[in-house]
Amino acid sequence: MVIIHSGVVLTRTCSSRLQPPCLVFRRRFSGAATTCSVSLNGKRNSEKEKVIVISGPTGAGKSKLALELAKRLNGEIISADSVQVYKGLDVGSAKPSASDRKEVPHHLIDILHPSQDYSVGQFFEDGRQATKDILSRGRVPIVTGGTGLYLRWFIYGKPDLPKPSPEIVSEVHDMLIDFQTDYNWDGAVEFVVNAGDQKASSLPRNDWYRLRRSLEILKV
Repeated sequence: MVIIHSGVVLTRTCSSRLQPPCLVFRRRFSGAATTCSVSLNGKRNSEKEKVIVISGPTGAGKSKLALELAKRLNGEIISADSVQVYKGLDVGSAKPSASDRKEVPHHLIDILHPSQDYSVGQFFEDGRQATKDILSRGRVPIVTGGTGLYLRWFIYGKPDLPKPSPEIVSEVHDMLIDFQTDYNWDGAVEFVVNAGDQKASSLPRNDWYRLRRSLEILKV
């Protein structure tokens, strides 16, 4: 596996517990690099499937690096950004330009209307499927984006979180629906923080799915 992140270059061998997909990188860039030999199906393979993940803060040049790598390595780019999935939300989302998207295939960009929900669980399924599709064409998937939770799930798999009952799901919905109807994100976050999850204050703004999920976990 290779994860490129701003900082010092570091290389290590992954343990077998790391879940697929496998990420392999042949060159050195400023950032952190990790290598492993677990294939996409979880089996060790002499011909490793190559996937690249690029992470880092906003404005660090992730998209530019991903585009350059895609050109050099016969790659396709998978967006791991919770905003770029929505059509029309272009301002401040750092979406690749139309010319860049024409030059290199991009996935999971402009796939939903802003009124639709999109969760990290859905990204996990979509991102893994896009990776398999790209590999099946003999090309290199390059996953990049600013949503850290999306990248963590993509690399390590779904965490073993408790599943709420239908009753809890309904209760949490009723607790937050007035906040959401009134577009009162700050009030909803304060409500969840007071309920016991201090990390709710660091959620991306208007990520109602994750805010509801946070409250559900508290109640399980």
